Amino acid sequence: MVPLDKGALSALWLSGLITRQEYDTGKVPGIERTIAKKAGIEFSSLLHQFGIDVLTNLHGATVRKVALAVNPAAKDRFPKRGEPLPEPVPPPPTVKESHTGEEEHRPAGPQAAARPAGKTPQPPAGSGPKKTDGKGKSGPKPFVVKPLSIKPQTAPAPAPAPEAAESVPEPAKKPVASAKPLAAKAAPKHTAPLSKRKPR
Repeated sequence: MVPLDKGALSALWLSGLITRQEYDTGKVPGIERTIAKKAGIEFSSLLHQFGIDVLTNLHGATVRKVALAVNPAAKDRFPKRGEPLPEPVPPPPTVKESHTGEEEHRPAGPQAAARPAGKTPQPPAGSGPKKTDGKGKSGPKPFVVKPLSIKPQTAPAPAPAPEAAESVPEPAKKPVASAKPLAAKAAPKHTAPLSKRKPR
């Protein structure tokens, strides 16, 4: 993509590379295909620098030399000394008008505004709501959104306080034997010989 500002457009038009219509609209179609992708950054930079020279020093020797080197016929495009380049005149915006001469504003969507009576298509026959026949059978029921039924919630009743139980005497505990004889009995017999061995 080649960026184009006022200086770049002025430089391209002064060099005779674009037409007056492209200069006025500010759009140069096909410039991306003309410049190679590898040279796009360098070309954009050089075009921008030359565009600044065209805007600041239009009648300088450097601008005339570069423009004539690109296109010798560009000498006819230079204005007289002291006069600037002609300003681009953008084309007026195109507005679609109806047959009555007034601007036609179409709605954003199909249901945004009602269409004129002559342009509104009628629904096909038989597409309306189906009526019940004599046998009691009816067509599809319309979709009806039912309101939410919320049941009131009541807080649960508090549980009654437990009655104080009568104190029951605990059974007497048996005396516990001392821990030393139990530890002596529970110790295995082979620990003493193994503890005397040297580690490998």
